[in-house]
Amino acid sequence: MTEINLQDVNAVVQIIDTVTARGAFRGPELTGVGQLREKFAAVLQAEAEKQQVTQPAVPAAEAAVNEDAPAEEEGDLSNLN
Repeated sequence: MTEINLQDVNAVVQIIDTVTARGAFRGPELTGVGQLREKFAAVLQAEAEKQQVTQPAVPAAEAAVNEDAPAEEEGDLSNLN
């Protein structure tokens, strides 16, 4: 049996966002699609929060180096594996 990973869940959220923006769903369908999207987005958010808790703190010297890096957009979970 094939397993679904976080990249698959993220892909589904992105697909829903794309096809919704293109007007692929009719009004009555949007409720169900939106609810499914929110479930997948909640899974991604929970995993992101779990990873933040389990990652060791960044030493001050590394944090200073990373300040010059571009900031990630809030809610952007495309980098999850």
